[in-house]
Amino acid sequence: MQSSRESWVAAIKPLLQAGISVLAVDHRGYGETGGTINLDRSADDTRQWLGWLRKQSGIQPDRVGIAGASFGRISAFPSAGTDPQCAAVVALSPSRNGSDPAALDYTGRGLLVLAAHADKTSFLAAQAIFVQAKGDVAVHFVEGNGYAHGITTLFDDDRSRIPEFVNWLDYHL
Repeated sequence: MQSSRESWVAAIKPLLQAGISVLAVDHRGYGETGGTINLDRSADDTRQWLGWLRKQSGIQPDRVGIAGASFGRISAFPSAGTDPQCAAVVALSPSRNGSDPAALDYTGRGLLVLAAHADKTSFLAAQAIFVQAKGDVAVHFVEGNGYAHGITTLFDDDRSRIPEFVNWLDYHL
């Protein structure tokens, strides 16, 4: 199932209440963007969004973070890994795609990974990321009443993980 920026709606209000500005975007081929999914261009797109965001009034350029779920995580790692001003990254349901050592160097920054036990690919990838990544790395494995992948890893039915997500970002930004 493909998700879009609309999938993040439940987190936007708590993030704003914590004083964290939010830019939710659709990747190529997702949501309202149309076109086809383009993994090769997604990291470049993310770098452009970060550049645009840092130029906006009220944004502190060195207090920017990225959160990505599933496919969105694939573009977040290389974008943040090569951007020393990106203070924090949250990866929901990671895969091993694109996890080269340079993309996992978060020295002096924070990396939070959430994966569901039932999502075996993400569960194994999260373990590998924990071992390989540098910096303030936290990996949380979540239980559930069924298969959770991507955004559903964080936004379960009772929304109980949203405060943890917001507090972690607030601390690292």
